[in-house]
Amino acid sequence: MIETTIRKILFGAAIYVVLSSLIIFVHWMWFSNYDVVIGRKMQKPVMNPKQRIFIRGLGLPSSYVEAQKKRDEENAKN
Repeated sequence: MIETTIRKILFGAAIYVVLSSLIIFVHWMWFSNYDVVIGRKMQKPVMNPKQRIFIRGLGLPSSYVEAQKKRDEENAKN
């Protein structure tokens, strides 16, 4: 009986940690005004910080998308 109680507590704590981490990550990606995305510091955004382009469910600043397009064009030329 004590083992099942301990397992329930540990399982509940693990679920709490996972869900809290997921909520924090989604909140940061969706609502942050930072232009640091995926470890890269980007140039000034073309759009206002609150305007986001949504790709695969992530709120990315427009500067990230523009920089990605420029890199793709440069790679295509080379």
